[in-house]
Amino acid sequence: MNDNSLIKTLQDTIESQNKTIEVLKEELKKANENIEYLIKKLYGRKTEKTSAIDGQLVTGNI
Repeated sequence: MNDNSLIKTLQDTIESQNKTIEVLKEELKKANENIEYLIKKLYGRKTEKTSAIDGQLVTGNI
C-alpha cells in the first residue's frame, strides 16, 4: 500500500466517522429531549381538579 492510498483510506475513515458522530449527536439530542419531557411529566407541577373556583370563598354548611 503506497502513501497516497493510505492517505485516501484514512481520509475516508475520518469522513465516515464524522458522519457517524453527527448521527449520534442528533440521536443524543433527541434522547435528552425525551428524558426532559418525561421528567417534567413525572415530577412536574400537577393540577388538582376541584369543584371550587379560584378566588371563591368556601363558607361551609350555611
